[in-house]
Amino acid sequence: MLVPAGWLLEKGYACLLIDQRGCGTSGGGISWGVNEPADIAAWASWLPERTHASNVFGYGRSRGATTLLQSLALKAPFTGLALEATGAGNVAQPYQLIGDKMAISESRARMIWWQVIEPSFWWIRWHYGFDLRKTQDGVAAIRGSEVAVLLIHGSEDRLEAAERLRDANPQLTELVVIRGADHEWFSSDRPELMNRVLGWFDAHTQR
Repeated sequence: MLVPAGWLLEKGYACLLIDQRGCGTSGGGISWGVNEPADIAAWASWLPERTHASNVFGYGRSRGATTLLQSLALKAPFTGLALEATGAGNVAQPYQLIGDKMAISESRARMIWWQVIEPSFWWIRWHYGFDLRKTQDGVAAIRGSEVAVLLIHGSEDRLEAAERLRDANPQLTELVVIRGADHEWFSSDRPELMNRVLGWFDAHTQR
């Protein structure tokens, strides 16, 4: 995220870059959305106190985007979000998640995978001390939110989750589909995307 941060700094934004739990130089362990959304909400509350900013925007890719999305369930004080290649935040609904990944129905995913999934959830809770079923649901979070959300997703990156998010709150959510892009397409510097993100932030800035 260093390259996008450079773009934002040039436009006068203050930036807080974070490593989530168990990532980069952060300690702790990854909980896949059980604890991380509360971290995001706390940082989003702290940032305007530090910078005296009147608007707080969130920008993330892949799992970082998903965690930003999930933080909406905790009423994180964002003015707007830009989410690239995000998931639906549905780890707590494993059969829906697998269905999205494999392009099969949720019921078929349950029939095939329940003998693996159910013991795995129990084992994770016993071994790591957190319950994946308590992960915030991204669709419910966006449905109950008043935050403007820009979704940017590749056409080759399984669109079902992004479409489900858009449809949960179409008045405040825009989905931009990049034709031919897969998940890895988002890993490099893309000026055309940054211009769109900056335009979205500018359009939703509260003066």
